[in-house]
Amino acid sequence: MGHWLITRAEPGASLTARRLASVGAKGFVAPVLEIQPLAQSDLDPADADALAFTSATGVAQFAKRRTERDLQVYAVGDATAAAALGMGFAKVASASGDVAALAQLILTQRPEKVLHISGEDQSGDLAAVLSGAGVPTERRVAYRAAPIAALARSTMAAIEIGEIQGALFHSPRGAQVFAELLPERLRPALAKMVALTLSDAIANAASTLPWGRIGVAERPNEDALLRLLGSTVAKA
Repeated sequence: MGHWLITRAEPGASLTARRLASVGAKGFVAPVLEIQPLAQSDLDPADADALAFTSATGVAQFAKRRTERDLQVYAVGDATAAAALGMGFAKVASASGDVAALAQLILTQRPEKVLHISGEDQSGDLAAVLSGAGVPTERRVAYRAAPIAALARSTMAAIEIGEIQGALFHSPRGAQVFAELLPERLRPALAKMVALTLSDAIANAASTLPWGRIGVAERPNEDALLRLLGSTVAKA
């Protein structure tokens, strides 16, 4: 059984590798993005009575810089919710889905004001959707996911010798950057590999490369991605 390339930024990449190991799969940690905190961003919740997080990284960045833990937290998915609970937030609700599901969850409870803590790149415009529906929401960008300068030699060697069975993509940006960094001479090797993605948008970004197959998880979360990986391995 080959390894699975994990392209997401740290610390998420190592977390995914541990999850793969727990189900008997081999992860090859090779982030193509690195998290850069934006220290100048104001994360003061001020008069907001709720926080919205669309990533575990956003939770971590807020928790490093602010002490407020009594606000209602709305998390896009279960992993983000778990991160919030781990950082000491007591009131956490998970949408267990994507940004659209998160907006729907928040609109059912209608807090007075929401502060959305996000990265520079985002899928959908949560603040615009909520504000347009009568729930005032401000977005604060806490970090950026910057592309690495080049793929590691070990990553390229593993692809070249056929050690990699497939790659996991957690974001369109990650899939795009991987495509930009992959040398032309290695592209033919992808014909024997599969790309597994969290959403159609990510699959579309990955489709610029000649993968043998591209798979999309049934739901935009890592549990569904691992189920897709399991079914892919079983069919191989």
